[in-house]
Amino acid sequence: MIQLKVSLVFNNTDWQSIPDKVNAIKTFYAPDFDLAISVFHTQFTGIPFQVVSAIGGIENTAYQSTTVHPDWYSKNITPLSPDADIILLYLNANDDNPPRTSVGIMQGKFNNVVQTCIFGINETDHAYIYDPKTGLEMDQGNCFVTFANHEIAHALYLIQNIPDNTHTYFYSGQPTKVLDDLKNGTLTNLQQMLAYIKQLVLLLTVQTNQLKVVATTPTVYLWDTPLNARHSVRVLCDELGLPTDRTVNVDGKMYMPKDIICACIQQESRFDPKVIGEPNSNGTTDWGICQFNDGTYLVNGVQEPIWIGPGADFPDTQFVLDNPEKCVRVMIREYKAGHISKWSSYKFGAFKQWL
Repeated sequence: MIQLKVSLVFNNTDWQSIPDKVNAIKTFYAPDFDLAISVFHTQFTGIPFQVVSAIGGIENTAYQSTTVHPDWYSKNITPLSPDADIILLYLNANDDNPPRTSVGIMQGKFNNVVQTCIFGINETDHAYIYDPKTGLEMDQGNCFVTFANHEIAHALYLIQNIPDNTHTYFYSGQPTKVLDDLKNGTLTNLQQMLAYIKQLVLLLTVQTNQLKVVATTPTVYLWDTPLNARHSVRVLCDELGLPTDRTVNVDGKMYMPKDIICACIQQESRFDPKVIGEPNSNGTTDWGICQFNDGTYLVNGVQEPIWIGPGADFPDTQFVLDNPEKCVRVMIREYKAGHISKWSSYKFGAFKQWL
């Protein structure tokens, strides 16, 4: 079995089906390839494009296409996962508007990382192949999964330096045939050792230059609309290490932890960072996107602030309203510590209506 690291980067996109898509990709390449797939979320805008020569179709016909500028890709996307063997960047229709390129493209190998892109498809789109024998279109399954498998196949052919039959098989509706080529052209022991050394060196490089990487690829969290706020919450959940698979059982149905947090915030504030709750029966008030309470509790005979006040997470109520990112980070911290029931939306089950 060949082990390779693949990173999927979703720009301005947070599909709930991402874990299912990741599993489908891994399943396609198993058991001969063990793909360690990591998921990243970015919020880049104004991405530069460049006209390039490409080949497409079952005949590998040459044509001109447009893709993400490789210098921008290497500067902004590759540092997210520099020890990866393959990086696939997904741009949604708004990122590539008007459409300027094909659905997918392998950009090539830069700094020992194969860079690929997929453009503009929707979460539930399906891919179809026309069968001239029957005159019917054959459903190839989910479009993102199909094209991700397609671009990863290109990358694996390139990594193994064997003739690339990706188009021959995928465009004839027989994509699994690439596996016979790829498993028979397996990496030599020397190549695997070199790949392992490359990953170790890059990991050390990334640790040494971690501050530089963070500085050159900042994540912008948007809170101006409920939709943007929800997206920012889900990105923060990923960045702070919450599981991205469905590990939480609610009434017999499985959800991702970030689904739970988003449902709680939906109930608490409707994703409004500036919301101020109605006064509670005890005279306290809840503030901001996560509705932090301004009350106190008794500690060794002294009233101490629960969330807001000297020595607490938030110095004052205005800070809570002005810093939704900090609010969400604290909520995620409490979730990870097993304290999500501090929020009444969870404790009394009202969050369930938003799952």
